[in-house]
Amino acid sequence: MRKSLKFGIIGCSSIADRITIPSIVESKYSILENIGSRSTIKAKKFSEKFNSESYGNYEDVLNDKNIDAVYISLPIGLQEKWIIKAANAQKHILCEKSISTSLKSIKKIILACKKNNVSIMEGFSYRFHPQQKEVERILNQKRIGEIRNFSSCFLLPILPSANNFRFNKKLGGGILNDVCCYIINASRLTMKDEPISVMCKLFKNKKFNIDNNGIVSMMFPGNRTTFGIFGYEKMYFTNSKIFGSKGFVNIDNYYSVNKRAKAKIDIITKRRTTIKTNSVNKFKLMIEHFCRKTFDSNHANSMNEIIKQGIVMEASRISNLKGKTVFLSDLK
Repeated sequence: MRKSLKFGIIGCSSIADRITIPSIVESKYSILENIGSRSTIKAKKFSEKFNSESYGNYEDVLNDKNIDAVYISLPIGLQEKWIIKAANAQKHILCEKSISTSLKSIKKIILACKKNNVSIMEGFSYRFHPQQKEVERILNQKRIGEIRNFSSCFLLPILPSANNFRFNKKLGGGILNDVCCYIINASRLTMKDEPISVMCKLFKNKKFNIDNNGIVSMMFPGNRTTFGIFGYEKMYFTNSKIFGSKGFVNIDNYYSVNKRAKAKIDIITKRRTTIKTNSVNKFKLMIEHFCRKTFDSNHANSMNEIIKQGIVMEASRISNLKGKTVFLSDLK
């Protein structure tokens, strides 16, 4: 088994700068090899900051034969193009969520990855934090009984700006693609199943014509339900609750616990129990998971996960557009 993957960067975003590139450098399974940006000046600044000898534009990264994998961090509406280019260049792909803006686009992406036998993973880093492993342990031990409901809230103090891709419809902006995707992903993860139906309502920022807040509800087999609230232009708040037949679990900062902070999980039954996990860099853990799966040539599970997530996201778009509940069976 190989010891490390050589990474190229496509997109010098804020999250790449603050979190992901430092995590690639820190991990023993990955090596930073090349940095690509639309601006050569910006790519050079990043290369100097992270001690990368190679830099250039996106094509330069894909043409670099030393690179095994790429990390793609672009506006969501641009990612399909560069994912497919990366697949055709025989590069494995770790991509920021949401991976694209439609189910049709996601199917094209998966087809290209299968054709070129490359791995691809959508970057939901919260799944790799020990907090999530602890939550799964609590649920598997049935400490709150049978799982009945999941509720989640994810609010961000992001203000409208023409300079922010989140408020640019052509670039795939909007709260559904950027934030609601977390709630959908966590609902599926918690229920260990796919929803039967989805109801989603999005509200727009009229100036920029993009969805900036909304609600989503899902019905799962066994009469289990999930519900989410999400929005920009709010005070920061993130919280999730899992309700069972004997109690519930409360999780603060579920999606965005800081790498220097200890995560806290409260179990409320006849008495209250608090569990704290060690502070970790969940992005580093995600990168290492991606590398190990790539070493093992285990591509199918990640691809299936991307398709399943994409189906629920598409159902949410259709539900909002038509103003009615959408059954997933109608999309397959």
